[in-house]
Formats: sequence, structure tokens, C-alpha cells
Amino acid sequence: LAQAFFLCVKVSGAVEAMEYETCEGLCAVVGASHAGSRLQRFVARAFRERLGQKAGMLHVSARHEAAVACANGRVLINGQKAAGYTVLIGGEVVTLSAALPNGGLQGKRGLAAGKSAQCSGAPRMLLFDTGDAYSAGQQQAGHSPGALAFFRYYRDVQRVCSAAEWRECEALFMQPASLSLRLNRCTARHRHAVEALRRAFGDRATPVPWMESSGGAFYVAPAASAQAAEEGLDLVKAIANAGDAVLQESASMLPALALDPQPTEAVLDLCSAPGSKTCQLLDAMATAAQGNPQGLLIANELYQERAARVWNRARWQPSTALLVTVVDACDFPAVAGGGFHRILVDVPCSSDGTVRKESRRLDKWNVHSALRHHSLQLSILRRGLSLLRPGGRLVYSTCSLDPLEDEAVVRTALLAEASTDSISLMPAEEALPVSCPRGGPGLETWQVPDPTFVDTQRTYGSIAEVPEVMRAELPESLFCGSVEEGQRLGLRHCARFLPTHSAHFGGFFLAVFVRSSTAGQEVNVTRMEGPSLLQPLREDLATLAEVSDFFGMADQATDQLVLLEGGSVIAVVSAGLGTLGRSSPASIPVLHGGAPLLRRVQTGIMGTCKWQICPEGAAFLARFASRRKLILPREGLLQLLHSRQSNELNEALAACDCLEQGPILVTWRSGSGFCEEVASCCWFGGTVISDADTGAWLLQLLAPTEVLQWHSFLLEREDEQMGE
Repeated sequence: LAQAFFLCVKVSGAVEAMEYETCEGLCAVVGASHAGSRLQRFVARAFRERLGQKAGMLHVSARHEAAVACANGRVLINGQKAAGYTVLIGGEVVTLSAALPNGGLQGKRGLAAGKSAQCSGAPRMLLFDTGDAYSAGQQQAGHSPGALAFFRYYRDVQRVCSAAEWRECEALFMQPASLSLRLNRCTARHRHAVEALRRAFGDRATPVPWMESSGGAFYVAPAASAQAAEEGLDLVKAIANAGDAVLQESASMLPALALDPQPTEAVLDLCSAPGSKTCQLLDAMATAAQGNPQGLLIANELYQERAARVWNRARWQPSTALLVTVVDACDFPAVAGGGFHRILVDVPCSSDGTVRKESRRLDKWNVHSALRHHSLQLSILRRGLSLLRPGGRLVYSTCSLDPLEDEAVVRTALLAEASTDSISLMPAEEALPVSCPRGGPGLETWQVPDPTFVDTQRTYGSIAEVPEVMRAELPESLFCGSVEEGQRLGLRHCARFLPTHSAHFGGFFLAVFVRSSTAGQEVNVTRMEGPSLLQPLREDLATLAEVSDFFGMADQATDQLVLLEGGSVIAVVSAGLGTLGRSSPASIPVLHGGAPLLRRVQTGIMGTCKWQICPEGAAFLARFASRRKLILPREGLLQLLHSRQSNELNEALAACDCLEQGPILVTWRSGSGFCEEVASCCWFGGTVISDADTGAWLLQLLAPTEVLQWHSFLLEREDEQMGE
């Protein structure tokens, strides 16, 4: 999947080239003489569709035209020109270049930019100050019918805050969000990642003050020019690809902080895509356990390609506790004995709180999305509450401002649990760290808009006011109760975050549910068809013997190993996941789990061992293996990282008894100093191949280029750091 593929775009007979590059390091090249924001979205969908085809899965949200375009090798686009600009789309870096350089993609850099005179649409996160052109575009967007209805709805109808505060919000909603990223503190490179980012961005990088105790996060202020914005962008991508950082809005960091997962607990992220919150939960659990959490974190998604995106973002974090599943959240089975200790329910929503990332949402804003999402959100929340064990905590969150998706869902769920008297709301400010921004209180009453609200401004205060023919479209669960009921339920314990609560926020909603520790709740078990959840490696004696002999694994070391993907992947799992796999009464579709160590190779080119090291799990494999380990001097490894391969290591391979084709683990020898803690847990997976013609042995590294570049950067900085 890491290899590039090509899509040709024919426009009026002229074919040029465009580079499309994601944060995951995957890229595509399409021909384009005209490109705009629509093309960026279209190619993103087409690109994921092609990846889905290569992985044997389908991207369900891709348009039929995108699939046809991929299959036929062309994409038809609109007539707007915007070559030479970079924007962020869904956390991914997208670069458009005017023409494909003669030397190919290597070394080609697009400008780091957002809105331009040639490009329709706004940047998701502002990378440099575009001046009057951007401001004029935002001002025009703010006067569209959708934008006017948006402002009127929340100011005059729902009254989510005071009129004076909302006027401030309106001005801030018209300003794009700054680039923000969160650091993973569970990696050995955390301190070095922080230092590298500070050096790259200088005064433009401002720490998120309330994230200091959680590994740290940065806001990156817009640069004065596109050239300045480009500086540091490659470093961000490299650090993110290595699992040391995650592009994530600061408001979306709040749910994981409020959930506060512990390393020995069973934790469920019920709607996990695109994965930034999953990464944050995993980081918190791994850090608290010094890299070895005994609990488990299940990250669930409805669609396989969305679950794959979660895995791609989290797989480089050093943890064995993650399990990625593909299940309808409304029917998620009770696989944890006694229920889950912590559950995050970050539901699909209208996302109208994200207008700072995408101002076009204002142009198209209406109430249809909120009305459509309400029932689904309620169903997911109720299922989450049913899976919560006594004494457990559940965080419900949306990036929507609408009480139809927020308080209305919370109210109905609380009323449904009223008979048990075991579920209540915890004040959000008590769940969040003291240093976090405090949002506004939840609403106790609200209005339900007519579907034609943008045109008619019609709303209803109760179900009795709704015409009979519309009651199927506007269910009773949308409506509020009395003020007294809202007070009894504690709806003000919810929190609604606005740009006035933090200059970098959009709109966000948070509610924290707790189940009393004395509740005698029984978690219903749902049995699903399929094989057992995780198969212990010990059940496959032939594979166990093959791998153990080749790598020199002790018998007791294999107790944590399981087989995934039909036996094609060997992974190491936490104690919690291991128990789940052996004793769970239900079976659920598993995409990935634990830390992958080895993947079966279908061809015979690997010699006596038909396995390839998974580069993201090489450090874990090194803990089990006593053979096939090559330790190079710093200079030797640095040269290997730059070239990815070498045929000049015969002597070193012979010294460690590795003159045999197959997988190999590689690290470097470091004394006390800058990279000692990095070297102690940093291993690279590779392969050794014999060249029959020359008699030399060729060693090739398997990690993505960005990961190798980041470690090269660390090694090159070692001498400089020790001299300071």
C-alpha cells in the first residue's frame, strides 16, 4: 500500500501532473491542468477507493464515479485552477504541484498554503497568513443564506450563550483554526520530538497549556509566507508517521482527558474513526503503565476502511493493548466480562462546530443533518451505557453545537435509565483536569426546528405543536422537558465549548455519564457468528516451532503471541487482550490487534523462514528474539537509514550468525548520551537476501521512508546535542 500509483486526468486534451500526499506517507499522482477544492475531495475519495481495492475492501463513501475513474485510469474534474498549494483535509496533508518534475516526485515540494485567488474553498487549518484575499472570501461566506441561518439559529433560537458572547463567536467562527498537534509521551522519542518541533517552528509553536501533563500539544501559528510555512512541514509528517505525534484539534483532546483511562482497565472507543482520540487513549494507558498496559482498548468502527484508518494512525505507537474491530456500534457485543470500565462515545454528527476548518459548511448549513443523526446517536449512546460496568465512566461527545444532537440525546438516554437509578451525569468540569478550559453549561430547554428552518425559521417547543404528518420526522425524543426536569437530570453538568472558551476552539459538546458502583447491573451477552476472537500461537504447533527456532524464542515468551488475519500475522497482545481472546463468549470481526510482529510471506524468496518483520512491531519482537539481531555502530546505521539497503555488511552479518536469507532485526550501538534511551527500544525490521552473482548479502530495511528520515534526524543531532 505504501507504493504510489497513478491516475490520469484529461482536461481539454491537456495533461499535467499533481502530487497527492497523505500524512500516512501514501501518495498518488494525477494529471491536472485545472484543480480546485472539489478535485481535492474527489481525488481523496478516489485514492482511498483504490487503496480499498488493493486491500480487498471497499470505501463505501466513495462515489461510483470515483471507482469508475480509478478503474479506467482517469478522473474528470471541474474547471478551477489551484496548482501549487497545500491544504489539510481531514488531518491529511494535500499538496498540488503545477507539473511533475523530470526527476519524479522525490524532492518536489508544493507550497504550504491555504486559500488562494485561484482556489475555491478555505484551508482546514491556516498555515500562513493569506491576507485580504482570504478575509474577503470568509466575509462572503458569512453572508450566505446558510451562514445567516446558522448564526440566527444558535443566537436567537437555541441561545447557546449570551448575545454578547455569541457576537464574539461569530467573529471567531469566520477565522480558520491554527494547525495543532498532540505529542505521544509513551514513545522513547517524546522529548526529542518536542525539541525538534520547537526548533522547527520557533516562536510560532505555542504549547497547549492544559496538555502539559498529558504529553504536550502545540498550536502552530500561521507563518508570514508560504515559504516559511513549508519549513517544518516535512518534520511534522515524519514525526506523525513514526507514532510520536498526531494532528488533532485541541477541542477533540478533551474527551480522552475526561475519560481518564487507566492501564489495567477495559476501555472501549465505540466510534473511533478517524483515530486521533483512540491514539490519545492508547497513549494515556501506555504511559501510565510505562509502556506495558495490562488492560485493553477496543477501537470500533462500522466500516472496514474507516477502521483501517484508525489502525494506520495508531499502529506505530508502542502498545500491545489495542484491538480494532468492525461492528455496528448500536449492536456492539458485551465482550468484556462484567462490562467496560471506560467507554468513549464520540458519535457521528452534523459537525457544524467545525466550520472554522471548513467555511463551506456555513454556505450549506441546514438542520437536516442534526435531525437525521439524532436517532442514531441515541441508539449508540444507549448501547454504550448498557456495556458500562458498575463504577464505570462513559463520555459522550460531538463536534456539533445543536442541542438536538447533544442535550436531547443525553436527556432521552437518562430517562431510559431512570428505572435503574444507576446512571447519572458527572459535572464535566470535575472530569476534566483543573487546567482545562471550562465550557458553558448544558441547556435545560431548547427548540426543535422545522426541516424548512433555513427558509421559514419555524420551530416547535413540544411534540404537541408538530403537525401530525410530520411527527414521524420529528420524534418525541428531540424535545426537551420542563425546566424542573432538566434540573433534576442535571443537564447543566454537560459542557458546550465555543471559540470564546479558547481562541483555537470551534464548537464541541461533552457529557460525562457514571454508573453507580452499587448497581447490580447485568451486561447482556450477544453471541456473534464467526471464529474465536484471538487464536493463541500455541494452538498452531508448526508455526510456533518455525518462528521460535528461527528467532531463538524461549517457550515462555510465546505465551503473549496470537495469530490474526487467518493466521497470516503474529502479534503480541496485552494480558487483557489475551484473556479476551481466550474466554470471551462472543466473537467480533477483528481488523488488527496488539503489536504486529511478523507477517507471512507468500513467496519463497525469504529462504527458510516464510515470515517478514512488521516494521511497527520490530522493537517488541526484539524482546522475544535471541537470534537474527544485528547491532551496528552509529555511523553504519546512519548510512543504512539513508540508503534503505546495503550490500557491504557481510562481516557484520557473519559476526551475528545472520548469513542466511530471511528477516532480521537491526539497531545501533549507543553510549551514554543523547540517544541512549532511544536506541534501547528502537529496532528496525529488515530482510537479508543473497546475491547469487556477486556472493554478497543484501540487507534491506522495511520501515516507511518518513520513519527512517526521522531516526536519521535523531542520529545526526546526537553529536550536536552532546556538545551543548
